[in-house]
Amino acid sequence: MTSMTRSFSKTVLITGASRGIGAAAALACAAQGWDVAVNCTRDEAAAQAVAAQVRALGRRAIVVVADVADEAAVLAMFARVDADHGARLCRVVRRGSAKMAPVAMHNRPRFAPSP
Repeated sequence: MTSMTRSFSKTVLITGASRGIGAAAALACAAQGWDVAVNCTRDEAAAQAVAAQVRALGRRAIVVVADVADEAAVLAMFARVDADHGARLCRVVRRGSAKMAPVAMHNRPRFAPSP
């Protein structure tokens, strides 16, 4: 199957998805048919457990350890999701907000802290 003929699935990147609301959001998205990139800052074991639950729902999942306060880490995180899931629509959930855009559309000004 070539990349031109395969069916593209939706991929969601959820920051802080190793526990709490982030983990719940990851599982809810998986239940709705999204593949999930599970982000955590430190607790990779917890993130791996969430990813395993996503896979149990029949969706693809990866874990990306990155501190979202570190610009280089965020750019590397997007590159990893893009490499593993292809250049597809990506949703980022952070601090209770969501933005939808192709990964390439996310740039530095969008990650700048709010005043």
